[in-house]
Amino acid sequence: MARILLIDDDESIAWVVRKTLEAEHAVTHAATGAEGFRLFEDGPALVLLDLRLPDASGLDILKTLLEKRPGLPVVMVTAHGGMESAVEAMKLGAYDYLEKPFDLDELRIVVRRALEDVAMRSELVRLRAQVADEAPLIVGSSPAMLSVFKSIGRIAPRPVTVLILGESGTGKDLVARAIHHNSPRASKPYIVINSASVPRDLLEAELFGVRKGAFTGADKDRQGKIAAASGGTLFLDEIGEMALETQAKLLRVLEDQTVTPLGDTQPYSVDVRLIAATNRDLEKDVEAGRFREDLFYRLNVFSIQLPPLRERREDIVPLAEHFLKRAEDQLGTGPKAFGEGCLEYLSEQNWPGNVRELENAIKRVVLVSSGPMIEKGDLKLTLKGKKEMTLDVFFADRLRGLLGEISRMDQFNLYDTVIKEVDRALIKLVVSHTKGNQLAAARILGINRNTLRKKMTDLKIKGK
Repeated sequence: MARILLIDDDESIAWVVRKTLEAEHAVTHAATGAEGFRLFEDGPALVLLDLRLPDASGLDILKTLLEKRPGLPVVMVTAHGGMESAVEAMKLGAYDYLEKPFDLDELRIVVRRALEDVAMRSELVRLRAQVADEAPLIVGSSPAMLSVFKSIGRIAPRPVTVLILGESGTGKDLVARAIHHNSPRASKPYIVINSASVPRDLLEAELFGVRKGAFTGADKDRQGKIAAASGGTLFLDEIGEMALETQAKLLRVLEDQTVTPLGDTQPYSVDVRLIAATNRDLEKDVEAGRFREDLFYRLNVFSIQLPPLRERREDIVPLAEHFLKRAEDQLGTGPKAFGEGCLEYLSEQNWPGNVRELENAIKRVVLVSSGPMIEKGDLKLTLKGKKEMTLDVFFADRLRGLLGEISRMDQFNLYDTVIKEVDRALIKLVVSHTKGNQLAAARILGINRNTLRKKMTDLKIKGK
């Protein structure tokens, strides 16, 4: 129920307005400008204001009210109508102008329309603020990233499918969100699903939805991600991990913009823009029969290749400073700064995990550094295991031993032995890094979770 303030010295008008509006709104009445200002402090949603009052001009009151609350709907009412007063009131910002005696239906319509307009403006402000809060910040000014920014600006307004390619940790999710944010769909849903994080037998249900009774446990209808994204954007991350049968169903969605829930035979229309991402070489997967060629061409209408961090080293310093500020805010540590040599040291690292690895490293060093100044020693302590993870160090140490064994044996398959050693060392390191989380480890390694499980079994690696 909206609160309406009537400022009018005519008691008969006050009685009529109350009787007309009080069924839907709470009406308070002031007979003078001074009393009106006092009641105005209670925050009415709309003001009905007489042009002439005993102690003040209605136009002067209008100016003051709008200075206090810009955008407030004020409807002028008067028995002394005329073009000049009407024009002046509208110029000053009045919402509408009614002449006494006014039609009661007209009063109801004006009040309803004014309150609806206010509600719509408030919702628009809320949506704009929400979109602004969700606006992704992609840091970088290197030529490679400027090319990415141009691609985002070029493709965002156009209703086509986009394929984002790049190593793990390069920011594919941020690019997808930036495309959505800068598109005509920005105020509509943005739905994300990671094909590698959902078991294959459940991915179809997540994407397409389920009808009650479709399978054991389906005790109610459930909307899928595609339908939830209708009108907006669906971001399919790690699409290279999707099973071939699911790929076929997704292709039909792209071809005719319809979706059929599991357990249903009747498709229904959706309006979805699809953005997909992968760290795999889909062309090689197509050649190997692991990915549908027709789906690949549907997805690859426009592609964006994200460069690894080692190919845009000039962005490491601004990224590190950005992540430092973010870590301060998230962790509540207070202001911190990089000391002498820190930024140069960060720029010299290879960052195989790309931007994500850099961000995690900055978070760790913010936590371990004791004072407001982060020293180079803090960084070295944080990154001390980094060198041990590189394959060249592994080969330098391990091959010496293997070559020594060869001299004492009649037969030795060096290639297979080294490959197993590399797999064992790499998988153990990554699984340890993810604290036994095989899903996260598979994502970092760029392989399927089932493949990771099989390798861990074959190589006798323990894990969750």
